[in-house]
Amino acid sequence: MRYFLPFLFLTFSVYAQNECEQSVSSSAKKHYKKAEDAARNWQYGKAYSFLEKALEEQSDYAKALFLYGQLKMEKEEFEHAQELLIKGVSVCPMYSKEMYWLIASMAFEGGDYDRAAQYYESYLRFFGLSEEKKTLAQERWDDARFLKEMYAKPVPYNPQPVLGISTKDDEYLPILSADNDIAFYTRRRVKQEVGMLRAETVEEFVISSKKGDDFNFGELMPHPFNLHENEGGASLTIDNNELFLTICESVNGYNNCDIYYTARIDSFWTPLRRLLYPVNKSDSWESQPTISSDGKTLLFTSIRPGGKGGADIYSVSRTENGSWGNLQSLSINTIADEKSPFLHPDNQTLYFSSNGHKGLGGLDIFYVKKDTAGNWGEPQNIGYPINSDADDLGLFVSTDGKTAYFASNKLEGKGGWDVYQFPLYKEARPERVLFLKGDVLDEFGDPLIASSIEIKSMKDKSTFEVDVDVETGRYVAAVVLERDEDVMVTVKDDFYAFNSKYVSAADEDFDSPVKLDFEMKEMHEGETFRINNIYFETDSFSLNQQAKHVLNAFVSFLQNRKKLKVAIHGHTDSAGNDEANLLLSTQRAQSVYDFLIASGIASARLSYKGFGEQKPLKSNLSDDGRSYNRRTEFYILEK
Repeated sequence: MRYFLPFLFLTFSVYAQNECEQSVSSSAKKHYKKAEDAARNWQYGKAYSFLEKALEEQSDYAKALFLYGQLKMEKEEFEHAQELLIKGVSVCPMYSKEMYWLIASMAFEGGDYDRAAQYYESYLRFFGLSEEKKTLAQERWDDARFLKEMYAKPVPYNPQPVLGISTKDDEYLPILSADNDIAFYTRRRVKQEVGMLRAETVEEFVISSKKGDDFNFGELMPHPFNLHENEGGASLTIDNNELFLTICESVNGYNNCDIYYTARIDSFWTPLRRLLYPVNKSDSWESQPTISSDGKTLLFTSIRPGGKGGADIYSVSRTENGSWGNLQSLSINTIADEKSPFLHPDNQTLYFSSNGHKGLGGLDIFYVKKDTAGNWGEPQNIGYPINSDADDLGLFVSTDGKTAYFASNKLEGKGGWDVYQFPLYKEARPERVLFLKGDVLDEFGDPLIASSIEIKSMKDKSTFEVDVDVETGRYVAAVVLERDEDVMVTVKDDFYAFNSKYVSAADEDFDSPVKLDFEMKEMHEGETFRINNIYFETDSFSLNQQAKHVLNAFVSFLQNRKKLKVAIHGHTDSAGNDEANLLLSTQRAQSVYDFLIASGIASARLSYKGFGEQKPLKSNLSDDGRSYNRRTEFYILEK
């Protein structure tokens, strides 16, 4: 946000609005008159000499201070110029409104936003300002106040190179998969192979996999990638099976960029396919795709006829046949440029770069959230020092919202362009997302024919359902939750036993992303199945709220299977005496039995029994073993 100062040198009569009522010696006036004549004839050296003499005679001579200040501006001695003009307006406040403008503009350029705001405000108090000047001064006053606040309140920022990805070569245009397991980026390096007459610089599209807390060095993406000179800037669906990327090619001397698509089938990527209208057009430039977590909305940057500004951000929706339609220009677009969008897996928070919203200079990074009606709100500057007075762009955020990533060549990393990460402060984080993935397989390790995963909120009872892949048995889901919201994850299948897992917001082990695998067993009479997450306090048989949530899901399971009759079995570990454990396990089984009856399950379909410590599944010599042995099960009496 740099303003060219409107230096209106040597047009002093234009500035003068009121003669300054000041007693000035005749000698000082003579020196000033000679200085003015010299300045009009571009004899600046003489003008400086006469002005210095005039101010030696009378140090508060306002007209001399104003002229001297302007001449110092001509020499780009802005600090001294401000001192002279400030002293001048303190002596003669109403002499010229333009002096306030010049002081404010120099202060702004010098980073003294407090002074700039003060003098722009004083300038606005003058009568007779044109609407154009009034509007411009108001804008700059707003900018000065904004920048003062931004620099006075820096946000936490401690960028560190992402190890493994960042090397002595250049790495940029990164993106991280929603499960945090893989990263895609472009690496630029000098290539010298056998048979090459000379080394050449190449750009390569690379994939790195997580290795502990760090990523590996990376390897070239296989066919059909790396067949073009310039490809990258990818976006990946949350199941890691669909990829959108930008490919740029020279067309009639113009570097045209379009968005392409590929899908992974049986570990192989399909041929790259250029997306059709309305995404790509023959007379437009498209880049920087980002796909929503449900795979139904694609956002991208485009420069095209009819846009609001230069580069704008657009969205398209996926139709039932897989094509894209319903092109929309986002409300955040301005008459300037909006670029580098990243739609977080919460589908509610968008990070992007813009030089059209109020910022520090160049392209700044912003974030914006959807309101309850699904409309984008007011963009928020992500803050200093994440943003600088240069171009800042390409930021994306991990699924858990805690870490931000970007590429830069302005920091001391491994060399040139590197990929960095830093903890993102809370106010700029997206909504809480529970990212779930896992395998749903039968006891022989095979996928089920037709099953789904239901994720149910324990706060508002809303449900979200995703299908399990019939070929692989894998599932993936991203669900937006409040910070204190628990969920129940249940496998839905007509032929298999009840199987669910409770995910608590308070359990740090379940920080997103969460891997939950389910081993499913067919129901046969005489077989026993564990009900997960039924916990009791020591020596207690009272059901806590979590246990009740689990049992509510089990009630639904029984209600959908009217002929099913079950016995509830209770088990303890070996701590305590046998009789006490037998009684406690019986009381716990009865608590579950009573809850099911109270929930509408007929007593004729139910029974209960306690076994104490008689049927351990693991050794009771360890804490883990004892914990596993304390359990509630259901036993199939009749199908």
